[in-house]
Amino acid sequence: MRKRSAARTLWVPVLLVLLAGSLTTTLASSSGGGSRSGGSEQSSADTGERDEADLMYARGMELVAEGKYEDALGRFEKAHKKRKKDPEILNMLAYTQRKIGKLEDAFENYQKALKLEPEFPQAREYLGEAHIQAALLQVEILRGYGPAGKEELDELVAALQRAAETLSAEAFADPAAKTGGDW
Repeated sequence: MRKRSAARTLWVPVLLVLLAGSLTTTLASSSGGGSRSGGSEQSSADTGERDEADLMYARGMELVAEGKYEDALGRFEKAHKKRKKDPEILNMLAYTQRKIGKLEDAFENYQKALKLEPEFPQAREYLGEAHIQAALLQVEILRGYGPAGKEELDELVAALQRAAETLSAEAFADPAAKTGGDW
C-alpha cells in the first residue's frame, strides 16, 4: 500500500506540469492563437461551437488539475459533442474516464485520439498507464480469489516485475539490453 501511494505522489507534479502545458496551449488557441482543428473559413455558428468546445475543454482541464475527474468528464463530454474529431479532447475524455475507472471507454477513446493523431505522445503515455491500471486491477481481483488464484497471481506479478526490469535505467539506455520479455 505504501509503495502505491508513493508512486501516485510522484506522478502528481508530473501530471500538473503536463496539464499546465495543455491548458496553456488550449487557452492560447481559444484566444485567437489559431484553432486546434484547422479551417480558417468558418461560419459564425461553427465559431460559436468551437468557442464553446474550447471553453468546456479549458474548464475540464482546470477541474482535472483540482482532481475533480467526474466533473471534468462532463466538460470533456460536452466539448466532444461539439468537436468529435479533436484528438486533444478525446485524449482528455479518455484520461478522465480512466481516472474514474471506466477503462473500456478510456481504451476506446485513446484509440480514437491516436487514429486521428498517431504521433501523440501524451495519448500514448496515458494509454500505457491505462494498461498498467488494468493489470493492477487484475492483480487485485486475483488476490480476492485467495489460494485458488495464487499461482496466476504470482505469474502476473512476475510478468509485471519483468516489465519493470525492462524499463530500468540500464536497459533503457542500452537498447541491446532489452529482453523483449514474456508477458
